[in-house]
Parts: sequence; C-alpha cells; structure tokens
Amino acid sequence: MNESVKNGSSKNLGYMLVLLGIVLVFLSWYFVYKKTNVKIDDINSEISALKSRRNQLKRLEADRAAMLEDKADAEKAYEELIKGYDGGITYRSVIMDAYEMTQEFDIQITRLSLSPFNDVYTFGAIPSSNPNGGTGGANPSYVGMEEQYNITITSDYDTTKEVLAYIVNGGCPYREDGKRKVVRSVIFVPSQEEQTVTMDMTMSDFAITGDDREMTEVPEYEYDKSTPNIFWGDEIIAQ
Repeated sequence: MNESVKNGSSKNLGYMLVLLGIVLVFLSWYFVYKKTNVKIDDINSEISALKSRRNQLKRLEADRAAMLEDKADAEKAYEELIKGYDGGITYRSVIMDAYEMTQEFDIQITRLSLSPFNDVYTFGAIPSSNPNGGTGGANPSYVGMEEQYNITITSDYDTTKEVLAYIVNGGCPYREDGKRKVVRSVIFVPSQEEQTVTMDMTMSDFAITGDDREMTEVPEYEYDKSTPNIFWGDEIIAQ
C-alpha cells in the first residue's frame, strides 16, 4: 500500500515537472522570443526606410550637376527679370519721364493725371519645396509697386508710332535698362485738318522696392520758370 502511494507521488511529481517545463518554455517564448521578433521587425522596417532614403540620395547625387546648372540658370533669369524694374517710383519720376519724351520727340503733352501708388505684389511668400522647410521666392522685403496714370499726347502720325514703340520697349534715355511701363488702354483721335493724332492713354509704371533696391536718380532740367507748361513753350491763355 505504501509502495503504491509512493509510486503515485513520483508520477505526480513527474507530471508537475513536465508541466513546469512547458510553462517555462512558454514564458521563455513570450518574454524573450516574441520580444526579439518584434525588435527584429522594427529593425527591418528601419532598414527598409534607410534603404529608400539611400536610393533617394543616390538619385539626387546623380542629378546634382544638372540641378546646379538649372539653379545657376534660374538665378541668372531672376536677376535679368529684376533688372527690368526700377527700385522705386515717385510722382516726380513719372513727370520727368513725360518731359523726357517731349525732348526726345516732337510731341505735345496736354494732360498728365496721376493717381495714388499701389502695392501689387509681395515677394518671398511662396512656400519652398525644400524638404528642410523655409520659404521660396525672392527677398521677402521686395514689394511690387504700381503707379497708374493718364496721359494725352499729340503728334504727327509717324511720331505717334515712334512714341508707342518707345514706351512699349521701355525706352528712357537716363535709365540704362529702361523702365517697366505698360499701356493699359489707348484711344486714337486723328485730326485730318491738323495732320496729327492725339493719343489718350492709361499707363502703369511698375517698380520693385526693397532693402537692397535703389531707385535711379531722376535728372533735373533747367527751364524757364515763367513758362506755364513745362512740356512745351507755347503760352496758355486762360479763357
């Protein structure tokens, strides 16, 4: 009887040891093997991301020479574009531009009607495509400025064509690169009796102001202060 109990106890102890071994194996898998697999998965994901970044950098490096050339071309085009605009506009500069035309051509300017200045564009506000962030475009201190005015010019037919070409091509004798002028509208009134054409034009002068921008100095001219109209010398008699 005692021998049977002893054998049964031994068997139970063996079962318990086997069960304990199974539990230990399970705990080992759960706390060690599973965590190791999760870590391996994380490392593999990181390796995949790094490989993708490496391939991207390789492509950028291969295109580096072309990108630098494109960058240089874009900077050159930008500088040429900016040079086409003066560094500012004043009423005096608009008046003296009109006076310059009377000295350049045989014309009469009978009306010059100015309006308030208008800011039409702020530079540097375009979001950059640089992955490191920042802003794109030009110097953020740059502002596009407009002065819109009306001017009435009378001249003969051939001179009228020359004046239009002068304005459209940005002609201005004292400005090396001309000045950005835009004809917004023009009405032609021919006079068969006088053999003249009167142009009533709406014009816009544009400039780009900013920290490092300088306006071209406007020249001063001597004229008879008693002349009622600086654009030509005929006396105007008040009716």
